[in-house]
Amino acid sequence: MQVLMIAMQLTGVSAVFLALPVFVAPWVESRLSETAPTSADGMTEHVVVAGYTSRVDALIDELSALDRPYVVVEPDRELANELYAETEMNVMYGDPEIGETLSAAGVDRARALVCDVDDETNASIVLAARGMGVGGVEIITFVEDPDIAAYHRYAGADDVFSPRQLIGESLAKKVTA
Repeated sequence: MQVLMIAMQLTGVSAVFLALPVFVAPWVESRLSETAPTSADGMTEHVVVAGYTSRVDALIDELSALDRPYVVVEPDRELANELYAETEMNVMYGDPEIGETLSAAGVDRARALVCDVDDETNASIVLAARGMGVGGVEIITFVEDPDIAAYHRYAGADDVFSPRQLIGESLAKKVTA
């Protein structure tokens, strides 16, 4: 009888040890992996970039060459964590359409806000920033559809750029030069 009780106790103990890797390992791994911060503490006179795209890579290269601080606010958690862990990019996770996220990014202390997510989201980000009362911050948006540019200006964007228009102007300058 005692042997049976000991065997049952050992089975219970071994079951716990067998179950530990299944439950504990993912928890430990998630705690050890690098996660992007959710704020940009202490930054001033920086550029807040809402959304990460290939255009943002070029912007970051220019900002780095000019020694201008910046923070990229990326709404996709996985992408934000990947950029944070694998690059030297200043990135934080958060939804740039929400005033609290923009506040955490220090938009009120920023030099500029650049919005490069999509046409609708960019307008929403501008409205959120202007709703916070950040009048001294220059807000720049990108639009895929040039007909939307007027709406971004109505929302409060200072400058609105269309990548197609910029490429056209750049090619025209090169052809005439």
